[in-house]
Amino acid sequence: VGGSIDLPTTGQFDSVEITINWPAICEPAIKLAKPKFFDIQIRGALQVIGLDEVMDPDGIVISYRGMPKKFAPGKFERASTMDASNTFEATYLKMEYNDNTLMEIDKLSRKALIDGDDSMAAVKNILEG
Repeated sequence: VGGSIDLPTTGQFDSVEITINWPAICEPAIKLAKPKFFDIQIRGALQVIGLDEVMDPDGIVISYRGMPKKFAPGKFERASTMDASNTFEATYLKMEYNDNTLMEIDKLSRKALIDGDDSMAAVKNILEG
């Protein structure tokens, strides 16, 4: 080989952090600070203009499972938002766009589905027999 090559290890992903920001402290922020796993889903409708110049909404869904690793109650200042936040370490992440799964990563179940290809399928088959 004519030099070093730095390639990733199949199915090994860096830490995936998800942060939810709150303008003020609220009951859901406190509940999400418990040291347990949570399943959270975020849904949105994106306005997309096609070549026909018609604006249609596209759906996006991001689902993740994670455990809180940081809770910041924010600040308490006159005439200002509190800026509370919850930060999670995600062990599962799924992104769907118009009912198509673009990505599904499950670190604990050896799944790394990206654009329809599960790069961990062969490794999972070897390890699980």
